[in-house]
Amino acid sequence: VKKGRVVDDDIFDSISESDSEMAKSTDMFELKHIKHSLRKYIMVLSRKQRQVFVLKHYSGFKFSEISEAMNIAEGTVKSLHFRATKTLEKKMAQLEAMG
Repeated sequence: VKKGRVVDDDIFDSISESDSEMAKSTDMFELKHIKHSLRKYIMVLSRKQRQVFVLKHYSGFKFSEISEAMNIAEGTVKSLHFRATKTLEKKMAQLEAMG
Protein backbone atom coordinates (compact mmCIF):
# COMPACT_ATOMS: atom_id res chain seq x y z
CA VAL A 1 0.00 0.00 0.00
CA LYS A 2 1.43 3.32 -1.06
CA LYS A 3 1.77 6.10 1.46
CA GLY A 4 -1.41 8.12 1.79
CA ARG A 5 -3.53 5.43 0.11
CA VAL A 6 -6.45 4.14 2.15
CA VAL A 7 -7.15 0.41 2.08
CA ASP A 8 -10.75 -0.32 1.22
CA ASP A 9 -12.60 -2.35 3.87
CA ASP A 10 -14.07 -4.52 1.10
CA ILE A 11 -10.71 -6.22 0.72
CA PHE A 12 -11.54 -8.29 3.81
CA ASP A 13 -14.69 -9.63 2.14
CA SER A 14 -12.59 -11.53 -0.37
CA ILE A 15 -10.48 -13.76 1.86
CA SER A 16 -9.01 -16.47 -0.31
CA GLU A 17 -9.01 -20.19 0.44
CA SER A 18 -5.32 -20.07 1.31
CA ASP A 19 -6.00 -17.35 3.87
CA SER A 20 -8.71 -19.54 5.33
CA GLU A 21 -6.28 -22.47 5.54
CA MET A 22 -3.71 -20.22 7.20
CA ALA A 23 -6.34 -19.15 9.74
CA LYS A 24 -7.09 -22.81 10.48
CA SER A 25 -3.38 -23.45 10.91
CA THR A 26 -3.13 -20.51 13.33
CA ASP A 27 -6.15 -21.83 15.25
CA MET A 28 -4.50 -25.26 15.49
CA PHE A 29 -1.30 -23.66 16.79
CA GLU A 30 -3.28 -21.74 19.43
CA LEU A 31 -5.17 -24.91 20.39
CA LYS A 32 -1.89 -26.80 20.82
CA HIS A 33 -0.55 -23.94 22.94
CA ILE A 34 -3.67 -24.01 25.13
CA LYS A 35 -3.47 -27.80 25.53
CA HIS A 36 0.22 -27.57 26.45
CA SER A 37 -0.51 -24.84 28.99
CA LEU A 38 -3.39 -26.83 30.47
CA ARG A 39 -1.15 -29.89 30.91
CA LYS A 40 1.46 -27.69 32.58
CA TYR A 41 -1.13 -26.18 34.93
CA ILE A 42 -2.57 -29.59 35.78
CA MET A 43 0.85 -30.54 37.09
CA VAL A 44 0.69 -27.60 39.52
CA LEU A 45 -2.43 -29.01 41.21
CA SER A 46 -2.10 -31.05 44.37
CA ARG A 47 -1.68 -34.78 43.75
CA LYS A 48 -5.27 -35.58 44.76
CA GLN A 49 -6.74 -32.69 42.74
CA ARG A 50 -4.72 -33.80 39.72
CA GLN A 51 -5.86 -37.42 40.09
CA VAL A 52 -9.52 -36.42 40.34
CA PHE A 53 -9.29 -34.00 37.40
CA VAL A 54 -7.52 -36.50 35.15
CA LEU A 55 -9.85 -39.36 36.05
CA LYS A 56 -12.89 -37.17 35.43
CA HIS A 57 -11.88 -35.36 32.26
CA TYR A 58 -9.35 -37.61 30.57
CA SER A 59 -10.59 -41.05 31.62
CA GLY A 60 -14.30 -40.25 31.77
CA PHE A 61 -14.91 -41.59 35.27
CA LYS A 62 -18.01 -40.59 37.24
CA PHE A 63 -17.56 -39.02 40.67
CA SER A 64 -18.80 -42.22 42.31
CA GLU A 65 -16.22 -44.27 40.38
CA ILE A 66 -13.43 -41.88 41.34
CA SER A 67 -14.55 -42.08 44.95
CA GLU A 68 -14.35 -45.85 44.89
CA ALA A 69 -11.03 -45.95 43.05
CA MET A 70 -9.38 -43.45 45.40
CA ASN A 71 -11.12 -44.79 48.51
CA ILE A 72 -12.40 -41.36 49.56
CA ALA A 73 -15.90 -39.93 50.04
CA GLU A 74 -17.74 -38.77 46.93
CA GLY A 75 -18.19 -35.33 48.51
CA THR A 76 -14.41 -35.09 48.88
CA VAL A 77 -14.01 -36.00 45.21
CA LYS A 78 -16.45 -33.25 44.22
CA SER A 79 -14.65 -30.75 46.43
CA LEU A 80 -11.24 -31.68 44.99
CA HIS A 81 -12.68 -31.41 41.47
CA PHE A 82 -14.19 -28.00 42.21
CA ARG A 83 -10.92 -26.63 43.62
CA ALA A 84 -8.91 -28.08 40.71
CA THR A 85 -11.30 -26.58 38.18
CA LYS A 86 -11.21 -23.14 39.83
CA THR A 87 -7.41 -23.18 39.95
CA LEU A 88 -7.20 -24.13 36.27
CA GLU A 89 -9.74 -21.46 35.31
CA LYS A 90 -7.62 -18.80 37.06
CA LYS A 91 -4.42 -20.02 35.40
CA MET A 92 -6.03 -20.10 31.95
CA ALA A 93 -7.51 -16.62 32.48
CA GLN A 94 -4.02 -15.35 33.32
CA LEU A 95 -2.71 -16.96 30.14
CA GLU A 96 -5.47 -15.32 28.10
CA ALA A 97 -4.78 -11.93 29.69
CA MET A 98 -1.11 -12.18 28.69
CA GLY A 99 -2.27 -12.47 25.16
